This record gives sequence, C-alpha cells and structure tokens, in this order.
Amino acid sequence: QILNPIDVDGRIFFVVNQVDPEQALWVSDGTEEGTYLVRSFEPTDYYPYYSLDMSGQGSAVAFGSDLLFFAPDGFGKKGLWRTDGTGDGTELLIPDIHHGKLVIFNNEVYALVQDTQGAPMKIWETDGTVSGTRMVQEFGGSIPFTAQNGTVMYVLILLPDNSGELWKTNGDLFIKVNTFPYLENPKNPVFFNNLLYFSDQNAVWKSNEPPATNLAFFVDSGSIREMAIANNLFFFNANISIEYHGLPDQSIDVVWQSTGTQAGTKSVTSTANGRKPEFLTPFQNELYFIGSPAMSNSPSLYKTKGRVTTGSSLIEFDSMQLVDLRAVEYLKIINKRLYYIGTGPYGAFWKSTDGTSIRSLWTSGHNYGYPGDLIPFKGALFFSACDSYWVDFTRVEYTNNELWTSKNGVTHQALDLYGADSSYPDQLTVSGEHMFFTTQPTQNRYELWALGPIVLDQAVYLPAVIR
Repeated sequence: QILNPIDVDGRIFFVVNQVDPEQALWVSDGTEEGTYLVRSFEPTDYYPYYSLDMSGQGSAVAFGSDLLFFAPDGFGKKGLWRTDGTGDGTELLIPDIHHGKLVIFNNEVYALVQDTQGAPMKIWETDGTVSGTRMVQEFGGSIPFTAQNGTVMYVLILLPDNSGELWKTNGDLFIKVNTFPYLENPKNPVFFNNLLYFSDQNAVWKSNEPPATNLAFFVDSGSIREMAIANNLFFFNANISIEYHGLPDQSIDVVWQSTGTQAGTKSVTSTANGRKPEFLTPFQNELYFIGSPAMSNSPSLYKTKGRVTTGSSLIEFDSMQLVDLRAVEYLKIINKRLYYIGTGPYGAFWKSTDGTSIRSLWTSGHNYGYPGDLIPFKGALFFSACDSYWVDFTRVEYTNNELWTSKNGVTHQALDLYGADSSYPDQLTVSGEHMFFTTQPTQNRYELWALGPIVLDQAVYLPAVIR
C-alpha cells in the first residue's frame, strides 16, 4: 500500500507498507529511473505505534530539499530521522522517542518529544544535521499546541494538575508569558489584535502581557469546537440551550460571534437557519460555513458578516449534497475562489464562488458521485469522481471512479487507465512539474502515477508496488 506522499522540493517521499510488517520510505521525481527505495524500517514490538507514519500533522516536514520524519530508531522505540533521498544521506538525529511532533520556525525545525508515556515534553532544535541538533527546553507537562505570529512562537503547556502555562520564544530563550488556573482541552489558537486567543471547553482565553484577566469570554453551555476570524470578529460554533420542537432545554449547535469581550459575544444563527455549523472558513471578509436549514438535515452553504443592529446578515448561499466525502475538505480556497461540493439535478459535484456568483464543474451528460479532493495543476483543476447514472427512482448506481479535470469551464475525464475497471485515483499531490496520484486496479495492487511535465494529459507510468 502506498501512503502519505509529501512534496519536498520537486520530489515526493512516500511510505510503502509491504507484505512483511517492514515499512519502506520511497522517493520519486516523476520518472521511472528517479523512483526508488530510500530505506526500509523494521517495526518494533510496539508496532504500529512506533512505526513509519507520515500521516499526522507534524509527523514529517519538508526542510529545504530534505525530509525530516519519525520512524523506528532500531533500538525498540521511535526516532527523528533526516534524509536527502539517498541511503547514505539518511541518518538518525534523535533516538529514544515515545511521541513527537515537528514544527518549522525561524528556518529551524523544532521537535516536540516525549521520552516515555506521560514524561515531560522536551523541545529540540535542529538544522538537519547531527551536530546541529540540541535540546533547548524541557517542560513539566504536555504541549496541546504551538502558534506562530511573525517572529514569535507560543507554546502552551498543560501541567499534570490541569493548570496551564503559556511560553514564547523568538528562537533564542523561552519566556513564560501567562499562567491559567485550570484547562481541560485547550485548542483552536488564533491571533486577534496581536494577542493569542484559544478555546477550552466553553471558554476562550487570551495572552495578556503583562498578565491581567486572561478570560476573554465564555458561553453558558456546550464546548467551542472551531474558531475563525472574519470581518474583524471572532466566530465560533457551540451549543445554545433553547426550546426546540416543543421540548425545553434542547442543545443545538449554532454560530456565535464575539468582539473578544463577554459583552460583545452573541449568537449569529438560530434553530431556524444555519444549525449544526461546521467548517468555519473566512473568505472575502465574510464567514462561510456548512449548516442546516430549519426542519432539515441536508446541508447548505451559508455566509455571514455577523449580526448587525437590525438583525443577522446570515445568507443561505447554496444547497449542498450529503455524501460520503472520505478525507475531502468541504470548503477550500483556490485562486481566490471558494470551492465546495454542491448538488444539482444530476448528483454531487464541485462548485465554486467568488462571493457573488456560482460556477459549477458539472458537465452535461455526467452524473458525478463521490467527488474526491480538488487539486490545481498547470492552470487546470483535477479531482476523482464516479460517473454515475440513474437506475430507477429509488437508487443511483456509480461506475468508473476515475481522474477528472476542469479548465476554462470545460470538465472531462482526464484518464482511463484500466478500461472498464475503475482506477480509484487518490492522494493527489503536486510536486514540481508533476502531479502524482495513487491507483488501486485490483484489491491488493497499488500503483503510483504521475502526470508528466510537458503534455498535461500524458501519464508517466512508475513501478507498481504490490502489497
């Protein structure tokens, strides 16, 4: 199985799970001769926890033309490795790691690691060499998140007694900024008026310097799940307790807004429109999100600038399709347009908006199903989808899961690799002059393909890897 392709300076590195528990790191520049095994890693007794896994955020980073990643260290645990894409250029930087995460800051890589489960977190700094790797700070707890604002990086520490400490660094010393009396699940760091704000359960805290009242605002019920800044306002989704369908004290998710103070915090949406909001996305100085209209569980695309004196500026922008999206983001911004999966008379497909008008990637005669992730490449857009057709009034049958492309308002199937059999293109990744994707022609066969750099519709076959 081919997993986790990462773009590194015009090449991709990817993981191959082989027949044995052994895992392998491969590299490809989009040509057959430039695709080869870099190194294999033997799993430990704690496989798959101590494994070569580049799927999680911070589990691997591109650093110049090198890749830094976590993999078995050869001594029974995990280690931080660096590779330039050759066997001789692959070396262990930090051994004996239980858990780790990588962050790039000030042209250096910082590794946030634990030696053993429950141990204090340590921060290492590395320039990608053994001699340039050193431990710079040890903390007494876990690190829920880091956040960067220009030349300053903030690190939140959650101590064993559930109190919190906020530290900052400019790349030299770490300085304690704030303490917090009690935290459970701090997340969603955002910067607003040059201060760091983050949520914890139903409260939002801020990084006053010098410390003052750090509690910014809170809501009475429910946990804050997402936060975003748009139109110089905080937006977040959380519960509101109301009477709903004649039943008292019902918790319904709605969108809230805040000026950063308790007095300036109020709900934007209601149970009548925009319920169950998610994927809060700032775009064109407005907030877009997916929600549900009244008395319906089918999602719609909404936008808002927040509540004004005369009421809410909430607009139901377009209806959407409730489909299985796999790992696809509902909302993504490409070339100053917001893309989302919408619906029409012939199935689900990608749509886009500039904030005013709506465009569709739908082509007459095709009924798309299960659209995959959308990737820009060479002035066109690429995505995977089934070409579906109606069987009767009660069901739709999907066929031909292939790679599609759209350019200048024309959408068509880009490739037909296996004739009548679907190719199931996945993990679309642009690197340099190539767009890579994986296929699965049969149950246990996986292949890596690349669209070549000169002719857009030309596919360059790369060696198949069979699990």
